[in-house]
Amino acid sequence: MTLTVTDNAGRTDAATRGITATDTTAPTAPGTPAITSNTGTTVGLNWTASTDNVAVSGYDVYRNGAFVTTTATNSYTDTGRALNTAYSYTIKARDASGNISGSSASTSVTTYPVNTAAWYQVQGVGSGKCLTVGGSADQSGLQIFGCTSPSGTTQKFKFTPTSNGYFTVSVSSAPSLAWDVSGASTADSAVVYMSTLHGGSNQQWKPTPSGASFTLTALNSGKCLDVPNNITNDGTQVQQYTCNTTSAQLWNLVVAP
Repeated sequence: MTLTVTDNAGRTDAATRGITATDTTAPTAPGTPAITSNTGTTVGLNWTASTDNVAVSGYDVYRNGAFVTTTATNSYTDTGRALNTAYSYTIKARDASGNISGSSASTSVTTYPVNTAAWYQVQGVGSGKCLTVGGSADQSGLQIFGCTSPSGTTQKFKFTPTSNGYFTVSVSSAPSLAWDVSGASTADSAVVYMSTLHGGSNQQWKPTPSGASFTLTALNSGKCLDVPNNITNDGTQVQQYTCNTTSAQLWNLVVAP
């Protein structure tokens, strides 16, 4: 700023001083965060960017009301989350002057009960044995055999989410195959085998925690993956059966070594 002074004789003098204006305007509140991914142990977030009279310098991420981190962009992946756990997220924007916006609306998510990035051995509680795929062709058997360590590819399964808590389950030895109820049956004792992946309701399963174990329920029938009569013999073919929470229907999901 320049100040000019003139006296009664018409003489003038000027003085120049630098003045820095203080930015006191906070950014607008970010949009409600959307869940872009959920692996069971990570949650991906994205939100509509804020605006500011100068510039937005970053976003503060809050989980369950507690500050997590500041990110430079309008997205973030929260890692190290617990399986089958509810979280809520809000976002605040900030500028270089330290002005902080109001909070976004909150978004809630429950992480999956399984890690969708992991391979699992599926071990029967009653039999102590692991699900094993008997081949790579359509309608290959899904049977129980002794668990191997390290696990072979025929005993390594991956859960891929579909919707409403259901998953398709594929095998490492033949990734194009998935658990399938024979003939899309809804009857007790219908065989469960490996069939070409198509994602129909007879190939979708819901893992539900039961203590430290899980039941695995077929979407099409509402029945549970079951070892017939809790037999422990190698080669026993698994089936679906009315859910009863016995050890024949309880499974330990062990991250495959």
